[in-house]
Amino acid sequence: MDKVKAKSVRPSSRLASAVLLCVFAAAAFFLWNHPDIQETARHTHILLDDVFSGRFFEFYQDTMDGRAIYGYTNAAHYHIVFYLLCAVWDLPLYLLSQFVAVSDFVFVLWTKLVGVGAWVACGFLLRGIARKLDIGERWTPWMPYCFWLCPISFFTVLAMGQYDSVCLAFLLWALALYLDDKMPAFALVMGAAVVFKMFAVFLAIPLLLLREKHLVRLAGYGVLCLWLYVPGALLFAGRNGDAGFFNSLIADRLFAAQLPFFGSPSLFLTLLALVYALCWAWRPSDAKRVNEVMPYLCLAVLTLLFLCVEWH
Repeated sequence: MDKVKAKSVRPSSRLASAVLLCVFAAAAFFLWNHPDIQETARHTHILLDDVFSGRFFEFYQDTMDGRAIYGYTNAAHYHIVFYLLCAVWDLPLYLLSQFVAVSDFVFVLWTKLVGVGAWVACGFLLRGIARKLDIGERWTPWMPYCFWLCPISFFTVLAMGQYDSVCLAFLLWALALYLDDKMPAFALVMGAAVVFKMFAVFLAIPLLLLREKHLVRLAGYGVLCLWLYVPGALLFAGRNGDAGFFNSLIADRLFAAQLPFFGSPSLFLTLLALVYALCWAWRPSDAKRVNEVMPYLCLAVLTLLFLCVEWH
């Protein structure tokens, strides 16, 4: 039996798996592009135009006006930090396009690499977390493949070009810091995750309540979790096009499923509040116990989110 186990994780098997993964990943990357990534690439191009023409604060409005010019459906709806990240990544190609012709297709693929790079990083971050949780050397090397070959992660990132992987990469990085009990760093990195997807907040709160029982430090970590979101939101307050309307539609989905009593409260938020209360009330014996519970807490919160809230 031991020999069978040894053969099942031999390096040649992992190499063959890596080669096959790269082949299928390349096919998905080049052959499919969802309209969302095409729009994001165009929005990033508009942002770079605005930066170099002194219209930075007109960015959201310019993406609204661009719908009639470029024929896309949606204006820019996400936090400005996301578009700045894409702009920094796209800048070399943008500068090159000032001297030679660069097709829109090349811009789309280049922008798509932001999410793909985060997707690759997620696999390695999961492997690091597996080591910290000591799940065993037999399984740890396969953790990246468990993520990369998951149909949801593979097709949404490589085929559709969704950027949820960027949020997830920061989330996993934050969890690795959490396991090391580096709470200020955890809060800062979680704050970066929040600007890409607000559901990171739903994870940050119970994780803080689980480990930290001092109210002052808890409040401080909560402020750190918003260190990037709040300044960016204030910077474009009143000039964010229809991003505010779009985000309000998303927020309304949290209240779509309601309980039939006590004023019809949100089913999701009510259940989430119960989870938070349990995290605050529980007094773990040591840090190791907290780390053991952490993966199951994350699973519980995300399960509630996707069972109770219809995102699409």
